[in-house]
Amino acid sequence: MELPNGIPSHDTFNRVFQHLDKDAFSSSLYRWSKELLEPV
Repeated sequence: MELPNGIPSHDTFNRVFQHLDKDAFSSSLYRWSKELLEPV
């Protein structure tokens, strides 16, 4: 992946995460982690 402006700063990541729907993100993360653990 090319990053023409370099690695995003902490502030950039913070702005992105502020705009995420916390409930949707939590639900998606839960489902994804559950899928990872199913084969174990």
